[in-house]
Amino acid sequence: MAHQENVEALVKEVRIASRRLAAHAGGLHAELGVTPAMKGILAVLDKAPSTVPQISRARSVSRQHVQKLVDGLWDRKLCVLRANPAHARSPLVELSDKGRAVFETLRRAEHSLVGELAAEVPADVATALAVLRRLNAALLRRMPGG
Repeated sequence: MAHQENVEALVKEVRIASRRLAAHAGGLHAELGVTPAMKGILAVLDKAPSTVPQISRARSVSRQHVQKLVDGLWDRKLCVLRANPAHARSPLVELSDKGRAVFETLRRAEHSLVGELAAEVPADVATALAVLRRLNAALLRRMPGG
């Protein structure tokens, strides 16, 4: 198989894996009322309070999409909004205590799934990881503002 065909096959497999992981995550998170997309926002907020524009850049999605997700998290009392000394019109979004607890529950469930998957995947995944990181970096360079 030619190199370009291998890259095309890799991209196809990444898409398939992404959809399957999202489906599993959706099942893991459904009982907590959190979608996989919301969990992604919780993961950003677990690192540090952030503004909606900062989250959108970190997740490579539109600000409008992030705002809808943040609104959903706020409705569920999983985040709080704080005044932002650096920008009056862009509040800082921060995990609430409930949000932190829900995120930790989600993280443990996902960790368990990854442990199960690791038992079925060859131990030497370093090459695949390096290739995916290079693919992601190449994609990022081709994005507007990347």
